[in-house]
Amino acid sequence: LHHLARAHILSQRYTWPHVRVHWLMLKAGRRAHDAREIFGQATRIVAAALFSRIWVPVGNIGLASVSATKPMPIPEDLRRLL
Repeated sequence: LHHLARAHILSQRYTWPHVRVHWLMLKAGRRAHDAREIFGQATRIVAAALFSRIWVPVGNIGLASVSATKPMPIPEDLRRLL
């Protein structure tokens, strides 16, 4: 999930890549039999489809273990790409 979390930071402002990252996180949650991740990603897929162009919590890693609305620091190497 580490790489997906980083992909999430990069994709947040682009609706379909953002939705795709959440879909991949949902699939990872299913493989791990992690109900919290599955439910969290299902709701985040809908939110990403609706709100990516309007507002995103900058730097948020997108995992169900963190609040969907919490801004987070962007890692230095990714900051240069953004």
